[in-house]
Amino acid sequence: MKNYHYEPFKNCIELIIQKLQLRVRRTLRFGKRLVVYLKKYIPIILCVTLFEVIIIPIGIQLEKYESWIDGFWDLRNFMLTSLMIATVIGIIDSESKRHKVLLKQYETYERLKYKSEQFVCSLCEVANFQSDMNIFLSEKNFDMFYQKLIEYMEQDLPKIQQKVISDIFLNYSTKELSRELAIKMYFEQYSRALNNVNYALLTNEFIGPIEHAIEQIDSIHNELQMERLLIEEQKSCYTDIQLLKFVDGISRVIYPAIADLRHPWRWDIGKNNKILCRK
Repeated sequence: MKNYHYEPFKNCIELIIQKLQLRVRRTLRFGKRLVVYLKKYIPIILCVTLFEVIIIPIGIQLEKYESWIDGFWDLRNFMLTSLMIATVIGIIDSESKRHKVLLKQYETYERLKYKSEQFVCSLCEVANFQSDMNIFLSEKNFDMFYQKLIEYMEQDLPKIQQKVISDIFLNYSTKELSRELAIKMYFEQYSRALNNVNYALLTNEFIGPIEHAIEQIDSIHNELQMERLLIEEQKSCYTDIQLLKFVDGISRVIYPAIADLRHPWRWDIGKNNKILCRK
């Protein structure tokens, strides 16, 4: 029999552990970056040491130093001032640039995720299939959406359930459009959003498998173009099942691109989701 008396305490302990793991992981990642930064200064240190090895004997001959220890002790002024200051400034500058890049990357990730979810949900609503707006938040959410979609498609559905679409996101004075025109509008809006995301990927040095993300976005464009041609060819004969099959295929192309963009936070996002579930 489950003891509910200790459940709040257990959840509190698990929440604290999740937060500690998140902080420790972030600290370790910073330590790893710090090592990479310091490696850049190893050639400088080696050159300075080599120079001192040549200069100290000359200094001893000229009675500037009494021993090798005096020469290396004199070296501390350079090591503790010029080199250390340059190292600290370099690390701060690199971290500042990295923060700006990550901030821009996160904004791009959120834009792609939101526009993709809006696009997929809008198409699903045309076929009278209701879905959540957090489809691409995580692999678990995507799998749940995919499973629900497959189950819905297995039902005996009418060819076309809605001939007129009403949607506040459509950029027209009237919010009611024919089914065919509404679908074309969703395609057009999403294509423009993809172009903005693709421009951000090409003009910024984002972190992660960005080349793969760009390839995925190209594939999304191709899928959109081919389906748009099919809709123009079939017009009012284009059925809800065809639309849902397209949603099935395009979603599996969209998700990897979003996952690529959130690569720097892939572990953090998973932990944050667990923390939110515990609260």
